[in-house]
Amino acid sequence: MTERVSKPHGATLVELIVTIVIMSIALVSLAMTVSYSASHSADSMIQVKVVELGQAYIEEILTKRFDENSPVGGIPACSPLTTSCGSLGADGEARVDFDDVDDYHGLSDSPPQDSLGVDRASYVGFRVDVQVTYMTPAQILALNLDGTTDAKLIMVTVSPPVGTAIDFTVYKGNF
Repeated sequence: MTERVSKPHGATLVELIVTIVIMSIALVSLAMTVSYSASHSADSMIQVKVVELGQAYIEEILTKRFDENSPVGGIPACSPLTTSCGSLGADGEARVDFDDVDDYHGLSDSPPQDSLGVDRASYVGFRVDVQVTYMTPAQILALNLDGTTDAKLIMVTVSPPVGTAIDFTVYKGNF
């Protein structure tokens, strides 16, 4: 009669330890990926809000006259040969009374406001800075303009609560 030799069933202690180590490494990697994704999930939403806010300020500014001395409609344009252009900056008006582009020069809103001076509730922690300048000689040459008073450069900088500030730049023509 032959004896039957039974084979062991199951896993050895070494096999169990190796499996636990491999599973631990995989789970740590997965947890780090999920954590990184969760911490950066709001980045795209913040960028969209920055662009919306920058666009709102640009649109508001571009609806204004070129200069305090420009008539409504812009004709005749202010220039050294006709009515001289005014100086940059607000002409003593409150924000709700801004009527020309350069009134916004030096504006710094935190929290950002609408054209009526009302805080934009969904933009708490954001900051908007506006700079308005006349064209430099290099810009005049590059854009084939006749003179300094042909256009103004408007730069709106939007700073989110976290992240890097973004600049929005446009020109306003004197016509």
